[in-house]
Amino acid sequence: MLKIKVIALQALLALSAVVVVGCPGGSEGDEGEGEGEGEGEGEGEGPAILPINETCSTTSTTTICDPDANLLCVQEGINPLSGKCRPICGDAAAGTKDPSVTCPSGTACQEILSADLEDVTVVCAPQGLPNGPCRALADENACTVGECIALAFTANDAGNAIATIDVLGCRSPCDLDADVDTCTGGEKCLDGGRIGLSLDFSEELNEGQPVTCTVVACDDNSEATPCTCGENFECIQFGTGAATCQKLNGTCAVGVAPFTKPINVDADFTGAVSSEDQICNTVDTNRLCDADSFFGDVARPGTSTCAGILAGNEGVCFATCRVPDIDADGDGTLQADEVGEDFDCPTGFECGFGFARLTITNIGAVADPTGAGPFGVKECDPALCTANEPCNAECGPGDAECITFTAGPPVGEVSLCLAPLGNCVVAGEGEGEGEGEGEGEGEG
Repeated sequence: MLKIKVIALQALLALSAVVVVGCPGGSEGDEGEGEGEGEGEGEGEGPAILPINETCSTTSTTTICDPDANLLCVQEGINPLSGKCRPICGDAAAGTKDPSVTCPSGTACQEILSADLEDVTVVCAPQGLPNGPCRALADENACTVGECIALAFTANDAGNAIATIDVLGCRSPCDLDADVDTCTGGEKCLDGGRIGLSLDFSEELNEGQPVTCTVVACDDNSEATPCTCGENFECIQFGTGAATCQKLNGTCAVGVAPFTKPINVDADFTGAVSSEDQICNTVDTNRLCDADSFFGDVARPGTSTCAGILAGNEGVCFATCRVPDIDADGDGTLQADEVGEDFDCPTGFECGFGFARLTITNIGAVADPTGAGPFGVKECDPALCTANEPCNAECGPGDAECITFTAGPPVGEVSLCLAPLGNCVVAGEGEGEGEGEGEGEGEG
């Protein structure tokens, strides 16, 4: 398994702030109002008190949620500084609920884990609706139907652990290994890259506890460092806690076929998506990429993931046929987990690279050992390289090319050592230079 950092560079085009869920605290933004309120009370008489469900802030000391009513400011939405005053219904330090507390109508007691996986708040909060957003990862009360799972997360700098949970949603879980698909209503059981904490450990228990593991040992495929996880289990680390063997659930969703139109690297992607049926969205809707239906019974099937290149969280499905060799850490050598892999496309399709080059998604990066390069990636001189071909002189061993593109401000136009992943495209229509490079490599 390649390092996570190798195949996740979508932040190159636009940097976005991390969402922090459930931060306790006071208030901000109401400071100007607070000074004039209180019917003549002086400035030194304490902060303004906010009632239940009132908008609050997580940093202000001039307005706070009513402590006498046992209220706590818990984040709502994407702004980590803004929240709602919610009733406390348990012990946050112990992460336990108090059964003697009756939550207000329309809410339920939930253990809300912060996005950085470090803190827990136990408060009465509204439940999420089916396929809608939720607040409490894996909490039994988080959703009216289904489970609250992570729809988007960010890896740590080393690429070996989940550092933050960015988006949560209510979805109906299903068993990817079941003989019979239990999903209904035109949906099917798909993996979609979803992560949930209420996972099935029934096949992988050690005296009632999950089996611990080492991420590096499970990723390097080396007999010298055996992985303690069984078949169909993955070694996953959340935050700074111990890594454990986890069997990831699937979710019932509408399946979306891969985008297979060949893309010339010099073309404009606008208009390439001709139908809403081609659009995937793993956050706002429940439209997931269906790899099994596309790859069928090929000997070496790849994966199909939603490349978010359209408006908002919308994208198209990228059916991987080549993961490149890439010197991810920039040390001048290819390690075992930096060697790529080829996958088979179905009959009538071939492996192309124009999509990744044009959109700068589904692409690997060579790290700058000095840390000085934009986004921590090694810069290169395109004049010393051939377009759409590996540039070993500038980018080291492997398949990394010198690709020039315009990143979000303040970087602007930049040339970086990047290695595009290949995706299955319709054969014979042509994609321009670079089509098929890497096919047959790395098989030995």
